[in-house]
Amino acid sequence: ALDNAISGDTVWIKNDSTYEMDGVDQQAAAFDVDVDNNIEIKGFKSNIGDCDEGGTYYQDTTDGYAIIDAKSGAFDVFDAGDFDYLRWHNIKIVNSNQNAFNLTPTTDKLAYLLDNCWVGGVGTSGKAVSSNYVNGAKLYRCIIEGSFSTSPIAGAVFFSASSYSPVIAQCVFNITGAERAVYYSGTGMMVLDGCIFNIADVDSQVIRISNPAVIKNNVICNSGEEVFDGIKVYSGGKGARVYNNIIAGVNNSILDGDTYCYYIDHNDFYDCSANPTIGNNNITANPQFVDAA
Repeated sequence: ALDNAISGDTVWIKNDSTYEMDGVDQQAAAFDVDVDNNIEIKGFKSNIGDCDEGGTYYQDTTDGYAIIDAKSGAFDVFDAGDFDYLRWHNIKIVNSNQNAFNLTPTTDKLAYLLDNCWVGGVGTSGKAVSSNYVNGAKLYRCIIEGSFSTSPIAGAVFFSASSYSPVIAQCVFNITGAERAVYYSGTGMMVLDGCIFNIADVDSQVIRISNPAVIKNNVICNSGEEVFDGIKVYSGGKGARVYNNIIAGVNNSILDGDTYCYYIDHNDFYDCSANPTIGNNNITANPQFVDAA
């Protein structure tokens, strides 16, 4: 679908087009970036009304998303290929069965961006974002919702071992089932800032870090009745900094935080079964940030 794009192009996913997702090969992707670096892929808001004509691809005239219904097909919706500086804006993907965004080149690439994108839908599984070999992938203002793969190494958003220093900011996670919402096992340091996690069910923890991360200004809330941990810090995450977060209704707010975190401070832990002992944190029935010391 992107065969004619060249470096510097903006590719608009037009609201008067129809993309049938039923016939995509199992090993292929619906939209495969395979031609050049520095491509920007945008959906856009239309003023001419709903363009759903049989229903696989249509324009959301209220929120301004171009919508792709993958119909639970066995394929990745977007595959980044082996290119640098790719950006996606205003794309909504529903009912994806594998990766909605497969950001996994075969060699190190630079600076992929997802901005104002939405992954969700009743049939959604697989991963919302799977990334490796990307230096500085960024997710801004995205919505991730639904149920996702429960593989032991999976997350709805998954940065694997050769990913480097991703940023997730101002995103909303409404997760009804997954192994984890965010799993970071890359290199460098992840920044997770200003996100909301409304989690009805995950199998183990909301956030897992196996490499250092800065986790700040987030809200993590158990919105269901399942038992799971808020943040799990593994030995590879030694040096993590966790501050100015609200974590509510989970088992361990920060599991192994005392052992591996460099800094835990000014967090609000509400109705959690166990909490770290280091730092100046607020443990109360009335959530509020702790005043700076």
